[in-house]
This record gives sequence, structure tokens and C-alpha cells, in this order.
Amino acid sequence: MVKGSGGDSFLCSEAQAFLDNLYEILNDQSVLTSLDDAAMNLLGSNYHNYIEATKILQRDGLLITSPRGELKAHPCVKMQLDASIQIDKLMDKFGLNPKARKEISKPKEREEALSAMDVFLQSSKEIR
Repeated sequence: MVKGSGGDSFLCSEAQAFLDNLYEILNDQSVLTSLDDAAMNLLGSNYHNYIEATKILQRDGLLITSPRGELKAHPCVKMQLDASIQIDKLMDKFGLNPKARKEISKPKEREEALSAMDVFLQSSKEIR
């Protein structure tokens, strides 16, 4: 769970549920290590930002009136776009799209794919 100060989650409930589900799926597939926590938290944070920007846009609309009376894009349009770009990049890194999924190997698969020399070297280290 992503935590803010005081131990409370700073993610909206939708983003926290998404992140919790993602942790469960990736842990079941033996893809995650403890080194992935920062990237997972970043993914959850960007998803939260995307959701919040989307809610504001649904409420306010895509256009706002500037102080000079001109119509312009709501600032949340850029926030939503930036968050979606970061989400896409992070999802790529965790194999969460078809192309990236093919390129990611599980830690268990990497262990099974050891060469004969690697196996020999590992066993010789264990003997010492």
C-alpha cells in the first residue's frame, strides 16, 4: 500500500485498489522484487493523478475561459495527458501490455535458464 505522512494512503480509493490488484497479480507471477516498490508507487501515484484530473475535467469540461475571456484548454487536460504517458511507460516496464509481456522473464525462469557453466559455478560456491 502506498502511504503518505501519518500512515494514511494518499491515493484515491480507485488508484489504491488498482495498485493492490497489480501487486497481487505481479507477485503471483513472481515478477516483482523489493526493488520494484518505488516504481510501483510511482505507477499508483500517476494513476491517482490521472483519475483526479479526469474527475475535474468531467466536472468542469475540457475548456475554460481565461481572464481575458478567451476559451482555452483546461489545465487538467495536460495533467491527465502527462499522467497517462507516465502510466504507459511504467506499465511497459512491468510487462502490462502484450508486447512488453513477451519481453519480461520471471525470476524463476531466469534461474531455470542457467547454462551448465553457471550451474557448475553455483555448486562450487555452495561447497566452500
